[in-house]
Amino acid sequence: MKNIMTTAGLAVALFALILVPATSFADVALNIAFDPAQACPGDDVSFFFSLENVGADAEQVELSVMIDFNGTSFGPVVGTLELAAGEVVSDEVALVVPPLTAPGALTIDATATDSGGSVNDTASLTINDCGGSGTQTVGLAARVAFAVRKAMGHVQKERF
Repeated sequence: MKNIMTTAGLAVALFALILVPATSFADVALNIAFDPAQACPGDDVSFFFSLENVGADAEQVELSVMIDFNGTSFGPVVGTLELAAGEVVSDEVALVVPPLTAPGALTIDATATDSGGSVNDTASLTINDCGGSGTQTVGLAARVAFAVRKAMGHVQKERF
């Protein structure tokens, strides 16, 4: 009787494995960030971008970036690049928050997709009301879009 139950248990476990879809994982690591994460109009800010192939084989990677500032979205910035096994592309871009920038939250959402799946990272920059803030939103978004394009200099851009 114990043999029959063990065999039945193994059969159920095997059947469950067959029904569960295979999970795939991306072979790339993505990191984006602002430093500092909060700023006032007129402040210097750095944007950092890093993409690494952590797999054993070369990968064709599609990178898609969306920028949102106070509910207004820009993008996507989309591009592709070939990364050799272990290869890292990275850049740090300095920018100045325009003097008349409205207070609010700027968010960059980036997704890197390879043959195994996708990874995502988000960077946020809070613009504080520092007494001299304005109402402009496009100036900061345009500067950040330029910084993203510069940081993605290694990427073959398909569209902006």
